[in-house]
Amino acid sequence: LLVLATIPETSVYRQGVEALTRHRLNIVESANGDLTAAAEKLGEGQIEEALDVANDELILATNMVEWIAWEPLEEKPAPG
Repeated sequence: LLVLATIPETSVYRQGVEALTRHRLNIVESANGDLTAAAEKLGEGQIEEALDVANDELILATNMVEWIAWEPLEEKPAPG
């Protein structure tokens, strides 16, 4: 969430990933340490798979910040 906070709040990417991350975090916190329950509620297989997905999203978010992906394109694409 700290990386996402560096992206403008108006960014659709930030809004979507932040909402999904908060949802997943709430599931994990409400499981009170029960990894099996958390994995079942997350619906992403084993908890290790959910961690892999979260790590991949962190890497992508870091890249999005580096790329300044929310800025308008420097060159407009050709029509069609």
